[in-house]
Amino acid sequence: MKWIGYWLMTVATLHTILAVFLYGTIYTEWLQTGLVGSIQSDAHRLGLWFLVSGFLIFTLGTCLLHIPSPPLSIGILLLLIAFLGLALLPKSGFWFLLPPALAIIFKRPAAPN
Repeated sequence: MKWIGYWLMTVATLHTILAVFLYGTIYTEWLQTGLVGSIQSDAHRLGLWFLVSGFLIFTLGTCLLHIPSPPLSIGILLLLIAFLGLALLPKSGFWFLLPPALAIIFKRPAAPN
């Protein structure tokens, strides 16, 4: 089930690249004016959460690489996040959470050795 970790890390990397593409001018502005207190608009908030969510997804993927069999609760939570995200924003990348969520939920038990 290591593919799930790599899947999430790949999605997170693409998400972060997209964040830089979409919000690069905002990030540049933050670096030029200073980071402390730089969130001044809804566009800035979106830019922050878009970037941070990529890092969080990458962190989850990294953690799942070290778990031989992810617990059902992780699959259920991923599925709930995907459903909530898709309900609120159907034309989004939340679809990419469905394969790992469903794989964790419907995983087959390991064959006895």
